[in-house]
Amino acid sequence: MNKFLLTAAYFVDENLAGCTIYYYKVTSVSTNGNEGGLSAAYKAWTSYPAVTPFPRHLPEGNHASESCPTITDVDNDGEMELIIGMAN
Repeated sequence: MNKFLLTAAYFVDENLAGCTIYYYKVTSVSTNGNEGGLSAAYKAWTSYPAVTPFPRHLPEGNHASESCPTITDVDNDGEMELIIGMAN
């Protein structure tokens, strides 16, 4: 539970456990101090920490790609490949 009112439209939660799902509920407070009801729960999660050789810079022109990167062993050689979608 946050003990202080936030003045921004966002909140950064720090020092969270990796690869964990979190649920958040929010409420608003009027300038008179009246608090509204809690929202429905919002689901958020942390990801794996960055590891070498990541992060990788994508080739120019791929910055607008909306696809998710996939890491898999495409050619069964025991080495993982990074697959990304190309930007149009």
